[in-house]
Amino acid sequence: MILQTDRLILRPWQEDDAKDLYFYAKDREIGLPAGWPPHDSVANSLHIIRTVFSKPETYAVCLKENNRAIGSIGFHRNDLAQNDDEYELGYWIGKEYWGQGLIPEAAREMLRYAFNDLKMNRIWCGYYEGNEKSKKVQEKLGFVYQGKTEGIEISLLNEIRTGHSNLMTKERWQKVELFLEQKKTLDTFLNTKAITQAQYNKSYGDLVKLMGMEGVKHRAGGGGIMHTAFTPNRYPKHAKPHLLVGNPIPMFIGGACHHSRHVGANLFGLQQNPLLTNGCHFRKSPFNIRIG
Repeated sequence: MILQTDRLILRPWQEDDAKDLYFYAKDREIGLPAGWPPHDSVANSLHIIRTVFSKPETYAVCLKENNRAIGSIGFHRNDLAQNDDEYELGYWIGKEYWGQGLIPEAAREMLRYAFNDLKMNRIWCGYYEGNEKSKKVQEKLGFVYQGKTEGIEISLLNEIRTGHSNLMTKERWQKVELFLEQKKTLDTFLNTKAITQAQYNKSYGDLVKLMGMEGVKHRAGGGGIMHTAFTPNRYPKHAKPHLLVGNPIPMFIGGACHHSRHVGANLFGLQQNPLLTNGCHFRKSPFNIRIG
């Protein structure tokens, strides 16, 4: 199986990747926080590829531009994920690629693959005490904290640690995906100057609270406008944004964009949507958009 995102290819590891694996995995800041020792040679990395990385659902994280491995991501089963409909997600990426949103990008594709293709219902993810980078990745993805376990034996390092576990259910993942789609629409409105920054902030804050998505983040591909069905070239030329008093979201008056009685449902897909937090149903838009 080969998976792709905007910037990445996720593919099975190959023996030819041994040099690249060693280049990144020899760094103490990569393996030690995750509970494994740094690689000490290319031969060591080749052995890992032949044994650990040869297992099903284990992928090299590669840049599309050259298809060279810069990290790893995959699913496995252990004491957290024991049932046939659940996996645990693990990942790491080379230090020079930290802070670019590449692992969250890869992990989102892995979650899509798990829930849609592999028909999983629960994906676990964990981190050891002090591994703030891994913790933040899981928060950005929308995982829900489950608790901590003390006294975990790390045999490869001869250490005892405290671990923290997070869970993503299929229902939660669907909510996160819906939230990100709504955020893309808001981003498009902001980038096309259909709304002001203040209006964006108010609407985004309401959306986060409504759907329980504090900490969930998404990077716009290529740093540009996040394209949705509401791109500027789909607005009729005679349509103009109309902001109701106290309403941060534009309604386009005139032509095909004048659907005020359905705007709450059509624009954000939220009205009567079972994916809302706590199953909330709204008779009118949570964004104060007039419906009717």
